[in-house]
Amino acid sequence: MIRIEYAPGGELVSDFDIQSFMDMVVSKIENNNDMDWTVSNSLPIEAINLLVAEGKVPHEKVIYIFEDKEIRPNEYGVIWRPKGFCDIGSDIAEKTLVASMKRRKK
Repeated sequence: MIRIEYAPGGELVSDFDIQSFMDMVVSKIENNNDMDWTVSNSLPIEAINLLVAEGKVPHEKVIYIFEDKEIRPNEYGVIWRPKGFCDIGSDIAEKTLVASMKRRKK
């Protein structure tokens, strides 16, 4: 089972380390080893969702924990996202688009 808690103070997985992280997750699944980890950025969660979508990690073996809620991806790597869960990237993208549209109208 892969259990990832998304919380402040968790570990960070950088863009430059994400492939190694993904390889480690696949190896843990292939060897039937559990993984319990706390992260404070969304990249590792998005990467695991990709592995689920690609069929490399069974969705039944993944649990995300956020504010005492369990979040599980479906077989396509899609998850329900409560407010505050891995949404900073999409929030920034939306604000960037709105700001750029406002500047273009001037």
